[in-house]
Amino acid sequence: MLASAISAGNAFILQDQELQISSQTSAMLDSISSALLDPVHSKFNDMSSAMSTIEGQMDVGSAAKMVARRTLTPDVQSLVQGVAGGVNSGSGGFSAAFSEESLAKARRALNELIEKAWIELDDKIMECKGFEDMNRENYGQVTRDIARLIEQINDLERVEAEAVEGISTKDMEIKGVEDLLEKETQAYNAEYAINSATLTIHQNDLDVFQFILVFTKCDDATSLSQTQVCQSKDGTRTLMFRDNSANEKYNKMLTNTAKKEVNRLLTSLMQQPGNATEPPAKVPKAPVKDGMSAVEASLACNPDTVPDCALLHDKLSLMWGEFKDKVDELTMIMMKNEYEFGELKTNLNNQLAMLASAKARLNQLLGEARANLAADNEELKQKYIQKEELDKQYVKFMAACKKRIDWIFYQDMCAIKIVRNAVMENSTECPTATMTDCDVGEWVPEECSVSCDNDCDPAMPYKCCGWQEMRREVVVPNDD
Repeated sequence: MLASAISAGNAFILQDQELQISSQTSAMLDSISSALLDPVHSKFNDMSSAMSTIEGQMDVGSAAKMVARRTLTPDVQSLVQGVAGGVNSGSGGFSAAFSEESLAKARRALNELIEKAWIELDDKIMECKGFEDMNRENYGQVTRDIARLIEQINDLERVEAEAVEGISTKDMEIKGVEDLLEKETQAYNAEYAINSATLTIHQNDLDVFQFILVFTKCDDATSLSQTQVCQSKDGTRTLMFRDNSANEKYNKMLTNTAKKEVNRLLTSLMQQPGNATEPPAKVPKAPVKDGMSAVEASLACNPDTVPDCALLHDKLSLMWGEFKDKVDELTMIMMKNEYEFGELKTNLNNQLAMLASAKARLNQLLGEARANLAADNEELKQKYIQKEELDKQYVKFMAACKKRIDWIFYQDMCAIKIVRNAVMENSTECPTATMTDCDVGEWVPEECSVSCDNDCDPAMPYKCCGWQEMRREVVVPNDD
């Protein structure tokens, strides 16, 4: 349909060049064809006024030459050629040489040509308007799609920017929580190391007094016979066990703190009434035994001076209790620290998990937004191409339509009418002045036979949908 319309338009252009239509007439034809295709904005009230306007710009000789190219019967062709040759001059005119029968035959033949031109003009207008409606509807839909896609792209760009900002924020929050967890872990480990070392010292001190308590238990009056109080050169008092293995184990276990506490305890007990001892220089040294260290060998022990067993055991028990409290207290502190750190670590890890999950959602959102952006941008690009193509098709097709309408209107309607009027000018039975041509009003569309058919296949429109008729009234009936 488009190819045929364009071909018709090109044919008109070639003949239009031969006709040498004036620019004024060409402009009028352009206005008339535009008015016929857009009657709402037409400056012509009816077809008669439009034809009268063009007829006023066309001379009889030029019109007769155009009609002479048509295929006509010989007698009608003779009449037309007579008009083209200017025979209609002088008294009576050339029509006097023809009978009224010949003139009537020519009139009917020329009217038939005008009627065919009318039909062709209506068909061409319907064809062009149908294409225009379809093209402009598609154009409008593409324009709406472009606006929708632009809005979607703007929204997706906003989502993309928010997702990028959100991911950056989550990265900073994750870094902050990780730094806090590392800081708290280092603080806990440092405190744990100190407490663990201190607990070891307290436990060792406790083990010393636990060991002493076993050997200083007062079962009878001679319970301490296996233990004696000894004194070093610097006056420090300590216990020495007569059992070498016990004494060796005791010396290995003895810590500095325990050593000081034992000295303080023994000094306190030995200074009580009844337990006075001689100066360290007069105290006999401990007998040297195999495997005894130099420190042990230098000790001075007084076998006659033995502290009260019950009192010593009580004092040692109190000191054992003090160290046991220290061990228990520090153990509770360490357990509390471990529990609190575990709670804090769990809380921080939960925060990291939630932040990682939120970041993953933002990454997913970012990926979807970018994928949709790419798809929408590609679709938008195609829509712009489609819009441009629709516009090109519209301009090209409608230009061809107007050319063809100009051709029909100028050469098939106005020219033939001028020749007919010239032929019939001197007729005695049907002179030009008495002839009345038919005139019609605007096309009025009626309602479609169906309201809607959403299941219609566009490839087979005549198997579904409905029909819409176009009607127009006869404004001026013909007189034939």
